[in-house]
Parts: sequence; structure tokens; C-alpha cells
Amino acid sequence: MKQVHHVAIIAQPAFVEGLNITCPHCSGSARVREDGSAFCTAEVKNFAPEREDTTLTAMRLDFDKRNGITVTDRLLMVPTMLANAGFAEGPEGRFNPVLANIREPFARGAMLGRRHHC
Repeated sequence: MKQVHHVAIIAQPAFVEGLNITCPHCSGSARVREDGSAFCTAEVKNFAPEREDTTLTAMRLDFDKRNGITVTDRLLMVPTMLANAGFAEGPEGRFNPVLANIREPFARGAMLGRRHHC
């Protein structure tokens, strides 16, 4: 499992009742969603399945097929959403305000339907 930003959880998958895994970071309990992703309630972190997580990856493929989510959606949509929302991450996944401020005024205005005038 790899940690992902919350916007990487596409199409609002429901939690699977009674299906939990061990959190890869804190060894606590993480709740599994129907798309194979997991949410650690102790650390409030989201995780996506990787190739070696065979059961969870199969859940992800089935969920994507049922909901018409393509590989392009998974690979391109999330980084675009993050960049447009001003969430720019630097090394080790840390928020980088310099990168965020490059796009943030325009992205936030666009999200709110406002136009910026120079």
C-alpha cells in the first residue's frame, strides 16, 4: 500500500463493512473501501493498493470497471486536480508553499467562478 492524497480516492467508494487491514505506517487498523483503498483512522491517512496487494488491486480493477474509471483518470486527473487546487507537494510529500502559490490565486478564483483582473 502507498499513501495517497485524499483526492486520489475517486468516485467516493463506500467502506466495506467488516473488512480491515493493518495500516502500513502505524500498524493500527485501516478500513478498506470498495475500490481497494484504505483509510487509517488513527493517522487520518489514505492508502492505495499496489501491484503486490493482489486482493485489493482486484477490488480496484472491479470498482473502476463498474464506474467507468480509466487508467488515464487515475494517472492524470488526480495530479491535475491537485495542481489546480494549489496543492503542490515538494520532496517527501511535504506541502511546498512556493509551488502552491504559483498557481493558487488563479486556481482558487477559477474554482469559485471569479475572474482575476490585473
